[in-house]
Amino acid sequence: MCGVAWPLLNGAVMDAARRRAIGLFAFFFLVIAAFWIQKPIRTSKLLVDVGPQALPLVKLGTAFLVLPVMLAYSSLAARYRRQTLVYWCTAAFALASVAFWWLLRGDGEHATWTPYAFFFYVDIFNSVLVALFWSFANDLTTPDEARRTYGVVGAGGIV
Repeated sequence: MCGVAWPLLNGAVMDAARRRAIGLFAFFFLVIAAFWIQKPIRTSKLLVDVGPQALPLVKLGTAFLVLPVMLAYSSLAARYRRQTLVYWCTAAFALASVAFWWLLRGDGEHATWTPYAFFFYVDIFNSVLVALFWSFANDLTTPDEARRTYGVVGAGGIV
């Protein structure tokens, strides 16, 4: 049954490619899960605190903001090892998530800019971490291994 339900787990001993694929599956699952947890909070905070009239403007702002952020990420990716970027970006986003939790908690007493900043942050979080994940996965796997395992790895974002 394991061989049908999860092709990477068949066999008594997992080889390095299987362990890598399972780790990448878990990493991608956590990135996408964190985004889907934050996305409804992002939208509801903006709609409640600012109103629906702000939604088109923040979506436009996100479109303009993501480009320079991704260019900065590309510049860092060219200079540093992917593993280092994974650690630093994940830590930075975790700290930012905690900071936004602290800013947005409670009875709605927060600065007027906070819902806007959180909206932008969630979209940047998703763009950077998904790009970081796939570039990290590309560094870890060979083309042949990618052909065999990326279906399962990508399923981590669907589950």
